[in-house]
Amino acid sequence: MQPDEIEKIELELFLEAIYQRYGYDFRHYARASARRRARHILTKSGHKNLSELIPLLLRNEEFAHKAVHDFSITVTEMFRDPDFYQAVRQTVTPYLQTYPFIKIWLAG
Repeated sequence: MQPDEIEKIELELFLEAIYQRYGYDFRHYARASARRRARHILTKSGHKNLSELIPLLLRNEEFAHKAVHDFSITVTEMFRDPDFYQAVRQTVTPYLQTYPFIKIWLAG
């Protein structure tokens, strides 16, 4: 098995651990974004691979809180993410088109 394939499995287990233990569901993040964020957490932690982080996620709430914070997409980042706009176009817009009119409130 190639290192990329192993990393994919590790990423799935990492995301599943966060979801199962804390209820934060990052499992549907774009894989490139999830991989990038997980690697960032891995680098910060000083561990060699994502498999080493899973026990920490499950048993160390302080580590898990920091990992979830690092993994979360900030609001401003969302507006710079082309995948976000593509998802809105493909899922939200068709749904909104089923209504005769919509009202959108924009802060700012």
